[in-house]
Amino acid sequence: MPAIKSKLISGVIGNEVRNQKFRNEIGLSYGQQLAYMVFETKVDGATYYCCWSGGDLEGGEPRLTETGRAALEVLVALPVGDDEALYFQQIKIGETPLRKKVIRMLKEKPAGSKICFIGDMAGELDGKLPDAFNLQGAKELKAK
Repeated sequence: MPAIKSKLISGVIGNEVRNQKFRNEIGLSYGQQLAYMVFETKVDGATYYCCWSGGDLEGGEPRLTETGRAALEVLVALPVGDDEALYFQQIKIGETPLRKKVIRMLKEKPAGSKICFIGDMAGELDGKLPDAFNLQGAKELKAK
């Protein structure tokens, strides 16, 4: 199976009003940095930019949670990757191992793509995606 490695991206923020709302909800002070589930992922030498967003696809249209929308905003704000290649990909647990499924989904897209993985992040997928994406540390980027 091809190797997959991912790093959490920090240093890029989305909508500051939404960020402050989240800070208030979880008890952080203004200015404390939030990190959304946005990643640089490499498979077979190709690099992709991904986020994990709670929600689902209905009729091919994404319906995201508030946190899912925030992660998507950060993904779109990344100063790297192909801004013209934004994909929404629903992800669920099934018979195929999750890592194998993720690798297949990534390899179907052009290198440099930005991919929003949508699913039940707080339930079905909770704690499973870090292993599937082989999460290994973090890297900092600055917004456009």
